[in-house]
Amino acid sequence: MQLTPIAVKLKHIWLGAHGVSDNNHKTACGNIHFYQARGQGRLPQIVFLHGLASNAAVFGSCMTRLMRTCRMVTAPDYPGHGNSSPPPGVPDVESVYQGLCEFLDANIDDKAVLVGNSMGGAMALRYHLDRPGKTSALVLISPGGAQMDAGELSTLKSGFPSTTSKQAMDFMQRLYCKMPWYAGFIANDVLRAFSSKTVRGILDSLHAAHHVSPEELARISVPVMLMWGRCDRVMPEEHFEYFSHNLKRPLKISRPSHVGHCPQLEDPGLVCREIEDFLANVT
Repeated sequence: MQLTPIAVKLKHIWLGAHGVSDNNHKTACGNIHFYQARGQGRLPQIVFLHGLASNAAVFGSCMTRLMRTCRMVTAPDYPGHGNSSPPPGVPDVESVYQGLCEFLDANIDDKAVLVGNSMGGAMALRYHLDRPGKTSALVLISPGGAQMDAGELSTLKSGFPSTTSKQAMDFMQRLYCKMPWYAGFIANDVLRAFSSKTVRGILDSLHAAHHVSPEELARISVPVMLMWGRCDRVMPEEHFEYFSHNLKRPLKISRPSHVGHCPQLEDPGLVCREIEDFLANVT
């Protein structure tokens, strides 16, 4: 979920006031913008990975809370998202992933905990499978990447806004557990985010083979926390069942009743408490 441009600027100022630095990292996929701060705790570095058409600022409140208990917090904007440069050429999901990989390879301090929401969950899973030595745990918040046939994928894609503000309002109705009062004011911003060249390129390039198979999920041996809001109406419940069934233990499952697809926006305090409790028992 994308914050409005004004909200991003305000969050940017707020993060700076709380000791979170604003940075840029050059990659072959363009310039990647990211937030980062040294923490005061013993828990490992936490890297936040946002969803499609979103940006790193949505994890701002989580970053400032978790600075107290972990060694470092990091949150990048994907290529073509937030303040990062768009990928060169025709953007697709692979070019965005490769840009993210290059960033993570250079900016993970020892082993990190990847916290991924929606598409960020799929990115976290793929990165761990490609580079298992770089992660110590995974926190998957309504992750993408479940196995689907072509028809199911087409249905999922059709739920993202593309042409009208009404589509954006309908999307937010499914995104949140309780529709925020300001939804009507940000509908056009949401529509613009989903209409960007990079986001449309990602959606156009996604096909049924872009999933994490049961065999791959079974190979994951690091501790995993799976958080899935019971109000989530963006991802089908069958996707929760797919991950909860195929991920091996150690696995913590959290099903909060009062949040939807992006609990870091609706209740960041809950997300942080769950992450801290999880990591205290597995690291």
